[in-house]
Amino acid sequence: MFHEKIFGITKKDEFSLAAKNDKKHGSFKHLHAHISSKMRELARLFVAARKIDGTITWLADLLCPEKFEV
Repeated sequence: MFHEKIFGITKKDEFSLAAKNDKKHGSFKHLHAHISSKMRELARLFVAARKIDGTITWLADLLCPEKFEV
């Protein structure tokens, strides 16, 4: 159920595959709300960073050392 709800709608690439295969918390139903909350936190970070620096197009862009100041 978790995989269908979360990963069923994601783009099929190496990142979604890595996330899908990381079953550290995904199999624990009581953590689904926590996982969802963390995903929303990352989305908020991404949106805020993109407002500051329009060259940021992916969340992964924030992992580049030249973007750390953003």
